[in-house]
This record gives sequence, structure tokens and C-alpha cells, in this order.
Amino acid sequence: MERQMLIKELSKYGIPDSIIEIWEREEGQSLLPVQEQAVTKFGLLEGGNLLVSAPTSSGKTFVGEIAACHEALKGGRVIYLAPLKAIAEEKFEDFRAKYAAYGIRVIISTGNHREYDADLRDGDYQLAVIVFDKLLYLSVSNPQVLDLATLVVADECQMISDSSRGSRLEILLTKIRSNAHPPRLLCLSAVAEEAGSLDKWLEASFLHARERPIELREGVVGASGEFRYRELNSGKAGKESLCNAAGDTGALLVEACRSLIERKEQIIVFVSTPELTYQTTESLVNAGLNGGRAKIALDGLGELEPTEVTERLQKSFPVGLAFHNGDMELGERLLVEEFFKQGEIRIICATSTLAMGVNLPAKNVIIVDPKVWSIQQGQWQQREISVGDYRNMGGRAGRLQTGDQFGRSILLGATTFERDHYWGSFVQGRVERLVSRLGESELIDLCLNLIASGICDSTDGISTFITGSFWAFAKTPEELAKQELATKVKDGVKSLITSGLLKMNTGKVRVTPLGSICAAKGLPVDDFSYLVKWLKACPSKAPIDLFEVLLAASLTSAVRTSRFPLPGAQAHQWTEQVRQRCPEERNTSSMNFILGVTHPSYDLGRGCKIALVTEKWVHGDAVREIEHEFGVRGGVTRNVAGVVSWVVDTASAIATELGFTDEAIQHLNTLDQSLIYGLPGTCGSLACLRVNGLHRGILMQLYKRGEINPDVIIELNPSELPMPRQTAIRLQEAILKHYGENLRREMARQVQRLRALGVDEQIIKAVYTARDKDFELRVSDLFNQGLSSFTYERITRQRDGEPDGVLHIPDGSNLVLSITASDKKISMKKSEEILGSGGAYTPVKGAIVIGKPDFHELAINRSAGIASGICGYKLIPVYILAEMWVRLKEGKLEQKHIDTILASEVGYITKDVLDKYTAS
Repeated sequence: MERQMLIKELSKYGIPDSIIEIWEREEGQSLLPVQEQAVTKFGLLEGGNLLVSAPTSSGKTFVGEIAACHEALKGGRVIYLAPLKAIAEEKFEDFRAKYAAYGIRVIISTGNHREYDADLRDGDYQLAVIVFDKLLYLSVSNPQVLDLATLVVADECQMISDSSRGSRLEILLTKIRSNAHPPRLLCLSAVAEEAGSLDKWLEASFLHARERPIELREGVVGASGEFRYRELNSGKAGKESLCNAAGDTGALLVEACRSLIERKEQIIVFVSTPELTYQTTESLVNAGLNGGRAKIALDGLGELEPTEVTERLQKSFPVGLAFHNGDMELGERLLVEEFFKQGEIRIICATSTLAMGVNLPAKNVIIVDPKVWSIQQGQWQQREISVGDYRNMGGRAGRLQTGDQFGRSILLGATTFERDHYWGSFVQGRVERLVSRLGESELIDLCLNLIASGICDSTDGISTFITGSFWAFAKTPEELAKQELATKVKDGVKSLITSGLLKMNTGKVRVTPLGSICAAKGLPVDDFSYLVKWLKACPSKAPIDLFEVLLAASLTSAVRTSRFPLPGAQAHQWTEQVRQRCPEERNTSSMNFILGVTHPSYDLGRGCKIALVTEKWVHGDAVREIEHEFGVRGGVTRNVAGVVSWVVDTASAIATELGFTDEAIQHLNTLDQSLIYGLPGTCGSLACLRVNGLHRGILMQLYKRGEINPDVIIELNPSELPMPRQTAIRLQEAILKHYGENLRREMARQVQRLRALGVDEQIIKAVYTARDKDFELRVSDLFNQGLSSFTYERITRQRDGEPDGVLHIPDGSNLVLSITASDKKISMKKSEEILGSGGAYTPVKGAIVIGKPDFHELAINRSAGIASGICGYKLIPVYILAEMWVRLKEGKLEQKHIDTILASEVGYITKDVLDKYTAS
């Protein structure tokens, strides 16, 4: 047997022992063949673009991890692209669990995860997990995100052939390749018989692995219970008596699962819709299948918000069964995955989401009905899955870690026709070649994206960019000419000019302010134009009615194409409910505009129902109550609310451009946050921490008790909080970590600015990282090295409450300083200790408290009132003090300005205060 390369041998490529230990713990001692080939034969750790095409479960995802960690260790930045939000979230959790403790900074950016977007723009990360679409739109207003990255890993790259998402991935890859300093590309694809010249277009080496580390038996179980198969690696054909004979497909599934469970083997059952995952699991439970009690998994359900999903899992966990789909909450999916890996759960009924990106193999995969739902011409339609989809699902069979000799990928052919059709079409079928979908898509959004990005300024420029795409690369000049590309581009640009999103200026096509917003947010042009017309009909001086905003957003095509089941017969019911609630005679002109737009009756009813559901969601109503009232599962509500949030976020940007008041815009921004978390806006400060066990129900209890402020939570005893003690401890730890993260971000941005100036950043780093008495020393260093013209005297012998330092002003007066650092924010009591303690330094002009990480809300609120009675009392958080130093070095603040701030400004000092003095 050929010797396998050991993971520890990667040390010769500069991988440190700490990372190798993580990999050995998670992946085993040896590299799999595709991983070893990538390293030793394809220069994975040496440079150049690489396309890896390999079967599912062959280990290609770890190829991406090896490259990502190696790049981060060299000081580079890695963008890890995922096709779907659910996959991005799971990759983020996985990477953070593995590498955060080591010190690799992992961030995520999706439609619902915007908390790290500033870090992404600033390059403040080592590994960023991003969905395709989000990076495409972010690169419009922030092209530096592509400039800063040194490696892009595109996972599930076969999605370039997907009819709904493929064109956007292709545009993004074309942008990356056309960048002045393009990052290295590592594309990971499920196995394809032909790359379709994708490797040549990418200018990449092509690692094409056909074999798996574990043999896979692909075949069909007929009504007799016999499994006819062909082995993927060896090509050998065979037969196996798998189960008892059965009639229809449902009975055949039960018998196959029963037989495999009796053999103590795990099973993933793939079905076509989320609804079928629930129904199939229930039918297996009712048939008496028993894989053993998932006791610990049952305990884990107690940390999740009660939903229909958790109730169903409480019924299936006692017999070791579960389901998995994209409509479930992330916590629900992760719980199922964790205990399937541990062996407590024996059968999972799943949709195809599980086939991509999730490392969850089983001994057996059963594909019940090889069909999938997808959007075609704006409508949901069912079609037979591709051979590539089939291989991706079946590839989950066979577990290397448990020593399986082979896995089974099983299709159910209850009739002779099904048996023969599945064998010919799937088992013997060839995986489709990778093809471009760009030529099938509308070009209007592409035209706007390219003009707004500054890549093109004419129709000829757009055509030239497209000729650099994969679509054009794969065509002959004659084929390109027949596509009438130039005419399509001209029509698209003309339409955008008519819509006011582009304009002609001195012979060049330029983007308008509204066009920049549309391109940066990524909303379809028709939806964007509809929002502009609606907002122009709204009064700009006052906040818009919340329900009106939800209804306007819910009727866009972006929301309409989201999965939100609604029986056609119910559509009229929800339309009437909204019309009764909003009678025409009471409506504003803007509401009349919304209801006056012509919509098909089904789409109108669906939009009305989504608005009603999301209204309950943002008010924090319990998921179980929403499910009972509307018949919509919690995961579906969260997903559609996320899309509505995207539309509301876009509406907020439009409103800003149209001159709406700050109050009206803040109202939209608060609603945007409420849609993401399903809670009143003020709950976002805790919800964004995403603490395990801290579900919406607990957060609403805190909200009703008036304890939603992190500064308040951190001061309470964990036993005082309305949640399990362990959850309370995790919450307080997360708050402290969040304080530290905010400081670290400020430091990173300031250090970056000092480096750009060629100024030593160590003095600033020292201020941020110092603790206890050392913090006093580092602050004194800033003053002694010219932060202010005032003379700084450090008080070395201090009694309780005495100042830590004094600034002597040339007029003979003094400013007394208290300098304090803590893990928590500085309390009101601590902030006010200095008051009355500086009498020995008369005349006292004022008292300054410099605090790290920041000040408690109560201290901030009281500071202005104290300052009105005591001259010069002010609070300066450490990042503001550091900001003064950086602006001084940049020439934006002069020493005299800082002197004025220290001597004359009062209350809590913010960046807005500094801005008053900052040179233009």
C-alpha cells in the first residue's frame, strides 16, 4: 500500500506545530490523496491559481483550509466564498471554532451578517467567509475589498453552471481576474467530467481527482429489495440483498432504512423540499423505526426557542431520527449535525442543502425522488436533478473516520421504469460539463454594476469586459457575433439612463447617486425603481408607518422569489385582511401607490401575508405564536425577514439621498435591525452577540424588564438574569469579548493609518494593550511625546480617589486626570471618584477621566450634568485619546486644538467633538 503523506510533514512548508495539532485533531494523522496531490504536485503552498475538481467526501474543502491558513500565516488575507447563506454560516462557525483561539481572525459577511462589513472594507481579518452575491455588491462601493485580499477560495465552484446564481459568480470571478493586482484563486468544485475550459479561463492548474478515499457503491434498489450497484473507483458491478420486498417508494424507503438501522449504520435520506423532510421523518417514526434514544440531543433542544421544528425533533429524537433543511434556524441545524456526527442520531431526512459545504458523511445515502425545485423565469418549478447534483448527494456516503470500507448511494426504483431510468440517467450518467450561464441572464444589472464600479464608462467598455468572461472565452468569434452582445448592452444602458440610474456626461456613461446605491445594494433595477417612486410619494419629514414599509418591501420581486409557501386559495384572504386594515379613504398617497401597483393576485396576497408575518416578527412575538396564527415555520419567517431587511436597508439609503429627515432614516434603520433579529430595535445590542442558548424568548424577557443594555447586564449576578446560569455566564463573557473586539478594531484602523504615514505605531498599540498601572504609564507617554503643549506630571504616590496625573496649563491652572482600565466599562462611581480630590492642585480648571474600554451608559449620561456644575469635567475613552494622537500625526488636528479640547470641552468626548476641530 502506497504511503500517505502525514499532516505533520506540512511543517516543512512553514506550517507551525499549533496549526498541525488542530488539523490532526480534526482531520486525522494523514492527508487524503487529493490533499497530498494539491500540496506536492500542484503547488498549493507555492503560488499560482488552482482548480480542484474532486468527488464529494474526497477532502477538497480541507485543501482550501490548508491554503487559507498558510496565506494567513504569511500575513495575507483570505476570502472564502460560499454559494449560500446557510453554508457560509456553518463554515464561519466551523472555522471560528478551529482557529479563533489560535488567533486567526475569522469574520463573516452575508445579507444578515453585516457586523463585520467595516472590518472587511478595512482589511481587518485573516479569513473572511462571504457569500458570492454579497462580495459582488460590496465590491461596487468598496473596490478595496478585492485589492486587499491575497487569496480567494471559491468553494462549490460548480455553481458557475447554476441557472439562478451562476452568472453572478462568473461576474465576480471576472472582476477578480481583471483587477490590477488580482489575488490568487483557488476554486473547489464537485467532480466534473470536463472543466469546460474553466481552468484555462482562470489560468489555473487543474487537479482532477476521480477516485474517493472510500469506495462508493452507486445503484438502485428495486421493489424486490435487491440493490444493484456499480463501484465508483473500481467500476465493478454487483448486487446485494438490501431489504425486504416492498410496494411503492414510501414502503421501499421504510424497509431499506429498517434493514440498515438493524446493521447499526447511519443514513442520510435526501428529499426534494423542506416540507418533505418533516413528512418523511414522521412517516419513518410512525413505521416503528428505532435507532436508539438521542438523549443528549434532546437536552440540547432546551437551549433553543420553542418552535414547530423543536417540537417535531422532540418526537423524533427519542428514536434517533431527525431532519435537516435550509428553512430551519441555524441553531437547530447545528444541533442535528453535532449529534449525527456523535452517532446519537441515526437517520437524517434532508434537502440538497446538506449536500453542499456541510461535512456530514454517513455510511448510506438514499435519494427518494431525484427532483429539485428551482426558479425559472421568476417562477418556482420542479425538475429532475442533474447528474452533478446526484453525485454531490450520493458523495456523502462513506465515512473515512469510522473505518467504512465502502458507502452506498441508493436510488429507490419502485417500478421497473424507475429502476431502469435511474440506472441509465444517474448511475451510468456523465456529470455535466461546467458551462457559463451569463448569456442566459439579463444584462441590465451587469451594466449598472460595471459602470458604478468604475470599471467601465461606455457601452464599448462593458462589451469589452464581457469578452473577458468565461462565457465569451468558451465561444468562437463567430458565436459571439451572433449573440448581438453590443445591442443588448446598449439597450441595457439606455434603460438605466431612462430610469435615472445612469447619465451621459461629456460622452461618458456615469452613474448617478441613486444608481450607485442600486448597484451597491444589489437590488434588481425594477425593484429599486419601484422603491424610489414609493418613497417620493411618502412624506419626507416624519417616519413612515412601519406596516407600510413592510408591505412595500414584501411586494418586491426580490422577496417574491424567496421561499414562502402559500396555497393559492389563501391569497385573496390575506389581501382582504390588509385592505380592511388599510381602507383607501384613510390611506396616504404612498400607501395608495403600493396597493395601486398592478400585481398578479397571488403575488399580492403573498406579499400581504409576508408583511403581516414580519410585523409580528419585528415586535418580538414568539415564533410558536406566529406559526399557529399564520402557518409559517420560524425558519421560513427568519429567512424571508432577512430578504425584507435587505430591501428596507436599500430603502434607507434611497431615503437618505432623497433628503428624508434623520428621524425618518433612523426609523428605517431600526426596522432593518429588527427584521434581522426578530426583536424590537434596542435588543440588537445583545442579539448581535449570537450567544448559544440566548434565544428570542429570553431576549424579550430582558426587554420587558428593561435590562437589554449590555452595560447593565454585565453588572448583574448571573443568577439574577431570566435564563439558565450557564447561558447568563456565556452572555456576560460575550459582552466583555465584544468590548475588547470594538477596541481592537479601533486600534487596527488607527495603526493602519499610522503605517500609511510611516509613523511608528508602537506607542498607540501600547496604550490599547496596557493593563492596570501600566496603562497610566502608556497614557503619560502620549502626553510626554507631544500630544498636548500642557506639561504632564504623573502622581506616583496616590491615596484612594487621588488623581493619577496633572496637566499644568501655562495660565497657572491645572487639569487633574484619573486614568483607569478594566475589562468592564468604567462605572459611574469610578468615573466620579476624582471629583473633589484634586484640591491640592489649585487652581483646578477641570477633571478628566481617561477610561478603557469605555464608560458605562450611566456615567456618560451624568457627565454633561456634572460638567454644568463643575468646570471642565469630561470623560475620554481610550480610543478617542488615541484618535487625537493619530489625527495630530496626520495633520488633521493641531496641538492647540487638542489643548482646547482638554481644557474647554465637557461631558463625554466623541469623534464628533474632534471633528469640530479637525482640519478640512
